[in-house]
Amino acid sequence: MVNTKRWFLLLVALSICFNKSLTAQTKKREFRAAWIATVENIDWPSRPGLSTEEQRRELTSLYDQLKGIGLNAVVVQIRPACDAFFPSTIEPWSAFLTGRQGEAPHPFYDPLEFMIQEAHKRSLEFHAWINPFRAANNNQRQSLSADHVARKHPDWVIEYDGKLYLNPGMPVVQSYVLQVIQEIVQNYDIDAVHLDDYFYPYKVAGAVFDDAATYAGSPVKFPSIDEWRRNNINTFIFRLHNLIKNTKPYVQLGISPFGVWRNQDKDPKLGSPTQAGQTCYDDLYADILLWLDKGWMDYVAPQLYWPLGFKRVDPATMMDWWSMHRNQANLYIGHAIYRVGSQADAAWLSPAELPNQLRLSRRNPAIEGNIYYSGKWFEKNNLGVTDSLAVSYRYPALTPVPPDADISPLQAPQWSKIKRRKKYVRLTWELSGLSRYRPYYYVIYRYDGTKYQGIDDPKYIYKITPFDDRKLEFVDRKIRRKASYTYVITSVNREQVEGLPSKALRIETR
Repeated sequence: MVNTKRWFLLLVALSICFNKSLTAQTKKREFRAAWIATVENIDWPSRPGLSTEEQRRELTSLYDQLKGIGLNAVVVQIRPACDAFFPSTIEPWSAFLTGRQGEAPHPFYDPLEFMIQEAHKRSLEFHAWINPFRAANNNQRQSLSADHVARKHPDWVIEYDGKLYLNPGMPVVQSYVLQVIQEIVQNYDIDAVHLDDYFYPYKVAGAVFDDAATYAGSPVKFPSIDEWRRNNINTFIFRLHNLIKNTKPYVQLGISPFGVWRNQDKDPKLGSPTQAGQTCYDDLYADILLWLDKGWMDYVAPQLYWPLGFKRVDPATMMDWWSMHRNQANLYIGHAIYRVGSQADAAWLSPAELPNQLRLSRRNPAIEGNIYYSGKWFEKNNLGVTDSLAVSYRYPALTPVPPDADISPLQAPQWSKIKRRKKYVRLTWELSGLSRYRPYYYVIYRYDGTKYQGIDDPKYIYKITPFDDRKLEFVDRKIRRKASYTYVITSVNREQVEGLPSKALRIETR
């Protein structure tokens, strides 16, 4: 009993130390996101065929939790396997949503529109996560909707390891996927298009990805099928970048590759000192460094799902490696919150493992945020990891500015009305004097007392509130009676550029 008590107290003390350290490292700009996976109902909805009301309730509950922890973005999978979580004119409704592919929600609603509106209502960026070439998570073609691409164009599809994939080597396939993405970008108010690590599938011993005939028929000849495959993905990423920027320049393109681009034994000059069993370049045919060099990506989020000190791939080593190769793109680190508490690896039984990884990433000035896989594990709170992250994210943060953003800031808002009551203060501002750039949201800073402390320290960020031209006001209900407060407000444009601060407004409460 005594030993158990001492162990518990030690864990509490360590947790306090870690949390103080993480809080001290808080940045004003930091990407804090969770992946929300819909394939096989990993995160949402909890099962297929839920009613519209149940789907909405589950999603808003998850959003509320993530926002309450301090996250500022969600990465939601809206096209898991050539299917749609929105009324697409090209692809069928997802079976993971309704239980039957091609069947619309009942009563009808647009889940993607709902996802975006609810995210933005909570000042969460919405990144639309799309799997470009996975056609079906099994090989049962007869179970697919009649208008699914695998049934309409069976010659575009390759069966591999019991699943169906579109053939990236066919220009018509690339054009098809780009058409789907264009439909999303044009019709929905998303903040980014997000691709994960699935380009060509991970290699499986004894399985053959049968695209030899496509390779042989290519009008442009390559020395090897590997180089041809890489060129296919390079071409797709180049076309996707151009499509997005020509449609809505402020929409970002983010890619979350497997954590190792290439091992050093394959590329002594550029490779990392790792021994990964598979890599982006050699196995998934994703030449991330080329895309970064060409400026085709706004952010890169390598999935570093190993524990610190792992011999074959150490996340600490890879954080440094990606920092040196990110070029102009923003760099976020992907973390395996789902592994916390796992019995499969003793390292993940330590409550300090994920907080240590976050602390390391925050120490590196080239790393501007973190994404956690996946959303439901915040609710599970294994080893108190959610509580720890909530402390480290206790102050709100703005998301980073994309690399090619127009840095012309908005002018300062102007305070217009003040209403004082015993239990609240209502502050109103106006748009007069703002530049041509429409605000996307407002940042309200609050300082105890009458001294203005500037807007650089995130501890003074009191509220980040979405833009609503019908209601330019903020109600502060967390006040003390007969106290002094100072408020400042700034506006932020769609590319996350913050404008000039308003005049400091000093208030004495009743």
